[in-house]
Amino acid sequence: MSKDAYDPTWVVELAKQQYPEDLRLQEALAACTEIVRYCDCGCGTPYFVDLRPDNPGEESDFGLRITLEREGASPVVVDLLPDGRVACIES
Repeated sequence: MSKDAYDPTWVVELAKQQYPEDLRLQEALAACTEIVRYCDCGCGTPYFVDLRPDNPGEESDFGLRITLEREGASPVVVDLLPDGRVACIES
């Protein structure tokens, strides 16, 4: 399975603006450079870990959901796993 490249610069910048003190969030977002899969519903949401039930190696529960606001566009929702990794970025 080939992975698609992803440039997280835009979402890292949003996080720096809205959560300047949260370096862990910024680093987790910056690490999102390869898309593991896209949402099964067809919405195009990129996943950076495989959370499907048939992949027992990953966590299935999100640890935290963060919303980042964008001017003139819908908010960006970042789902984090309990260990701090980004599961997906919904934009």
